[in-house]
Amino acid sequence: GDPAVLDGAVVRGGNANGPSLHAMGGGLRVAGASVVLRHCTFVDNQSTSGGGAVRTDGGMLEIDDGFFQGNAGLIGGAMRNDSTVVSIANTTFIGNAPTSTTQGGAIRANGASFTATGCSFVGNKGALGGGLSLNPDNGFTATAAIVDCEFLENFATNAGGLFVGTGCAATIEGCTFAGNGALLTGGGASVIGAPSTVSSCVFEMNAATGGGGLMVGLFHPEPIATIAVVDCLFELNIADGNGGGIRCQAVAGAFNDLVVGRSEIRFNFALQSGGGLASESEAKCTVRSSALVGNWAPIGGGAVVNSGTTLLDLTTVFGNEADLGGGVRREGGTVEVANSIVWQNADASGAGAPAQLSTSTGGFAASDSCIAGWLPVLGGTNVIADDPRLADPLGPDGLAGTDDDDLSLLPDSPCINRAASALAPPRSELDLAGNLRRQACRVDMGALESPYPSMELVDCNGNGAADECEVFDGTAPDCNGNGIPDACDIANGTETDCNGNGVPDVCDVLDGTVPDCNGNGIPDSCDIASGFEPDCDGDGVPDSCQEDCDGDGVPDICAIAAGTALDCDGNGLVDACQLVPQLFTTSSPQYAPFGSGAPASFVIASTALPVGPLTLDFSAVADLNLGSENVTVTLDGVFVGPAFLSGASDCPAVPDTYTLVVPTETFLAAIADGSATLLMTPTSAVSLTQCEASFIAVTASYPSAPADDLNGDGVLDSCAAAGDVDGNGVVDGADIGIVLGAWGPCPTAFPCVGDVNLDGVVDGSDLGMVLAGWR
Repeated sequence: GDPAVLDGAVVRGGNANGPSLHAMGGGLRVAGASVVLRHCTFVDNQSTSGGGAVRTDGGMLEIDDGFFQGNAGLIGGAMRNDSTVVSIANTTFIGNAPTSTTQGGAIRANGASFTATGCSFVGNKGALGGGLSLNPDNGFTATAAIVDCEFLENFATNAGGLFVGTGCAATIEGCTFAGNGALLTGGGASVIGAPSTVSSCVFEMNAATGGGGLMVGLFHPEPIATIAVVDCLFELNIADGNGGGIRCQAVAGAFNDLVVGRSEIRFNFALQSGGGLASESEAKCTVRSSALVGNWAPIGGGAVVNSGTTLLDLTTVFGNEADLGGGVRREGGTVEVANSIVWQNADASGAGAPAQLSTSTGGFAASDSCIAGWLPVLGGTNVIADDPRLADPLGPDGLAGTDDDDLSLLPDSPCINRAASALAPPRSELDLAGNLRRQACRVDMGALESPYPSMELVDCNGNGAADECEVFDGTAPDCNGNGIPDACDIANGTETDCNGNGVPDVCDVLDGTVPDCNGNGIPDSCDIASGFEPDCDGDGVPDSCQEDCDGDGVPDICAIAAGTALDCDGNGLVDACQLVPQLFTTSSPQYAPFGSGAPASFVIASTALPVGPLTLDFSAVADLNLGSENVTVTLDGVFVGPAFLSGASDCPAVPDTYTLVVPTETFLAAIADGSATLLMTPTSAVSLTQCEASFIAVTASYPSAPADDLNGDGVLDSCAAAGDVDGNGVVDGADIGIVLGAWGPCPTAFPCVGDVNLDGVVDGSDLGMVLAGWR
């Protein structure tokens, strides 16, 4: 049915001190019913259980224009709500407190939903949540909306003004937290429940041991359960320990994070570390489009990161002071500074780079930012150290972090349109002042977006959109990265597009879309179409890129087709190129020691027919500096010359070298049986002991008949007609004459002319092959 309505009642001095249920709600107890209280006053009521003035269990409670003062209960000084849907508007809670060290100075809400709009919590006291405790227990979950409320001069052991516990997802909007205090953490408020949002709130002159303004605890196992602080001001808050403005901590296993957006954290103080912000215990924290200004602490004036991961993005860190790390101090964890301005912070070292970003170990990941005193040796990507040209960052009073400061960028600021596109926010996102984050195309560094473009915007294609913006947004391709749409590059002749596909030729080539075998930056198809490159076989590949083994300027495949080059076996290779002699090489080991007339012997063995001279390249470390100290070289007993007759030295650090060339005829005679013995004999004047490690070695090389023409007759073996000994294409009496003239074993270990079957002997078998091939 309809709710019960109580209007204009004054309940004073009620006392619920009986047994069991009679100890609940000193002024009013509601169990499972729906009740509306209008213009009601509850003063000096108390209970020995929960809810000094009002206790609800289940049901619904609506309060409008109420007044609660001086009430006291075991849990919830003025009110305790269990599993109740609660809506409170325009109501004041003054000087309420629990009767023992429990939670909810004014109200403790447990489960269901809780809404407070336009309420005042003043001078209340409790152990957890001096003004209001939203703390579901027994596995309950709850939602809460705290809108346009003020929390003034409340006090608690933890969470001086407001506590949002695990299991409660809260929206806190348009509230003021001023003059509150906590013995331990969260002078203004403590938020643990997630996902929760604190927006458009002011935290001023609150105090605690940790988190003077706000304490954030990351306890949630889900990464989507973000705690967001948006469009808030933290000013003149004090922490006796860490985090004058905000302190963020995480527990093991927590995966949610804190996001601070479009907020000012200014003129806060911490007596240990993190004047503006302290991030600890593996917390994940992002500060975006915000300002950390004029804060102070012994360690980390603007912010300190003890562990976890912290990102400062599109943020201005200015005028903070500390004994160590005026701007940001990294004691552990990971810190990334991106698209930000870190300027004029100071510590005991001065106002250079160490005072801006200080670290006890490791470094910072800095990118696309303006950082005072930054040097290339410190690393980072696209980091500048130029004056950011802030409009009036100290204001008329000369103090950083006060109302008269102006952190906006002057028209000549080097930070305009210099932030990284990879982290650029969408056009709908706002900066610290509530202006569109992107005024032109790229985003500015720092917390405030400038209305000034970094350059005169050009619209080359006349479509009403600036070229820079089209390129930045990806609506106009710019493959060569010059900031001009490809279509305009092509239209004005800066880039060619020979195939008319709308992509500059140079990009087609670079990304491999079209081939450019000659490397001239023009697609092969265009080279051919323009006549710059011929394509004799019409395969789409310029002739200059085709195989031309004989170097006559005509691709082999075309020369063969035209009949100007032979390809007797039809393998697509010009015969003349297959008949090029091969280089045969063999090397000896190092013969050591070497000297005193003791020869070194090396056998050159080969099955390849020599068609040129033998080259002998010697290397030696020995006693060879005098003319009488040289090496006599013989090949199968034939003297081929002295080596090291001059130009050698005694025991060189780098081996001496010497070359002899043996004429083809001499070599053929020696190698006729398939091997030849090379003898290297030092003269007796060459000492065997003068050098600590003497040796001689040789490499023998010579041109040999190609593998496709083993008998050296100038015709590919695979193409020679059976019996055509002279290779003229006709088997006749001349071929018989050659066979009869060469009758018997070949004079060398290699096939010879007349040896038709290449068995090393000219005999009846070869004559039979000639007769069988007679034409």
